[in-house]
Parts: sequence; C-alpha cells; structure tokens
Amino acid sequence: MYLDRAKALFKQLKIAEPSEVQPCTDAEVIHLEQQIGQPLPAAYREFLLWMGHGAGRFFVGADYFYPYIKNIEHYRESARELLEENGISTPMPRDALSSTCIKATKSCISGR
Repeated sequence: MYLDRAKALFKQLKIAEPSEVQPCTDAEVIHLEQQIGQPLPAAYREFLLWMGHGAGRFFVGADYFYPYIKNIEHYRESARELLEENGISTPMPRDALSSTCIKATKSCISGR
C-alpha cells in the first residue's frame, strides 16, 4: 500500500536477497503498539510487516528494526534532547515516534 513503490525498487535493485528480508509477525507489531499505547503510523507498520527484523545489509546499524524499536521511551528522550540541543522549542507531538539511527545520527518518525 504505502510502500509498494519502495518494495518494487528494492526488488528491482536487488538490495537484499528475498531470503534475507525478515518480516515481523502481526503479533509482534500488535505487541509494540500495545507497549507504546498507540497505533503505529500506517507506513511504519507496513515496513515492520515487510522487513521488521531486517533485510540483509539494508539499514545495518539503524534501530528501525524490531526488537530495537521496543526501547521507544529511550528514543523519545533522545529526540527531545536533540531538539533542545539545537534550540528548537517546539515540543514533540505526543504521538511522535523516534528511533536512533546509524551511529550518532538521530531522526524522528512522526505520528499520525
């Protein structure tokens, strides 16, 4: 749905072998949503159901994958600190999700 074009490009460019693409189960995604107390953004939910446990070397070092993303409160605090360090006074939306990316880089995945 949201990621159809990305999935087609991923396959076309042979970014990972099909056997390396490891999806999350529905139960894992539901458990994560229960843990954070809100539904995941639809595109991220689709990403987890597509390759939530990894896809070869794609995004190696990133914490977008399950189970790393389960540490959501730590990532939310890191995102708040990053905003503060950069003089951004706008508060993060309550439903924002955040993950730490490759090495010291941080990024936010916004909510609905």
